[in-house]
Amino acid sequence: MGVSTDVSLGDYTRIDANVARNFKWDGVATTVKIYGRNLTNDQYATRYTTGYYYDRGRTLGAEVSFAF
Repeated sequence: MGVSTDVSLGDYTRIDANVARNFKWDGVATTVKIYGRNLTNDQYATRYTTGYYYDRGRTLGAEVSFAF
């Protein structure tokens, strides 16, 4: 099985960022984080042995964790 080589696999810059804050909430250690991945929404491809796969694009999210 051959691998297609007609896709550009280079020349991209991926920018990821996150901000987190630790604090106590009702006496429980809590961490809140917001994040962004691939903020430039660059549609680059990654090559594997079975072909290539495009990045999903911009991803934004939030995370909350508690330590008991």
